[in-house]
Amino acid sequence: ELSRAKEMETVSEEHIDAGRKELPVVGGWFFRVFLGNVNVRLPSDAAKNEFTKTKFKNSYVDFKYHMSILISAFSFLLLIIPSNTAFDLLHTLILVYFYVTLTLRESVLSPNGSDIRAWWTIQHYISTFLTIVMMTWSPDEHYKSFRPQFLWDALFQGAGGILQVEYQRDRIYVMVSQVKADPMT
Repeated sequence: ELSRAKEMETVSEEHIDAGRKELPVVGGWFFRVFLGNVNVRLPSDAAKNEFTKTKFKNSYVDFKYHMSILISAFSFLLLIIPSNTAFDLLHTLILVYFYVTLTLRESVLSPNGSDIRAWWTIQHYISTFLTIVMMTWSPDEHYKSFRPQFLWDALFQGAGGILQVEYQRDRIYVMVSQVKADPMT
């Protein structure tokens, strides 16, 4: 009798946990600043909707991959050509767009079961802030002396982003195929 009661309690807790995963969730503070108190809960993959958690996660990974290629290529191009204020501004605008978009998407992915560490999101906040500082820096001699280091850093961060996405795709594929992980990890 006691074991049956414990079994029913376990089943009830599983149902409660499943129900909690479907409740509306408001995004993080960065998300709320840009979009307000919006429900960021995505439909589960079992819901057979066109736009599911896994599709959103895949679009996040694809965005990160393609933007990393663009940032690396553009940074390399700017290292070759002489300093040009318009191109430098475009480069920093792309970086700000990249970091803000990543942070907003991570604010949706985290409450939907994706394993995004807090330090990773904090790094994107810091990168956004520093890139905005870089954008507002007047093109004086100090800027011109710092510009190559900034471009090399952006180039290597983009290259690192490409390698990271490739590695994560491979690891997630292996873990999902071995039924050791959910596609949202």
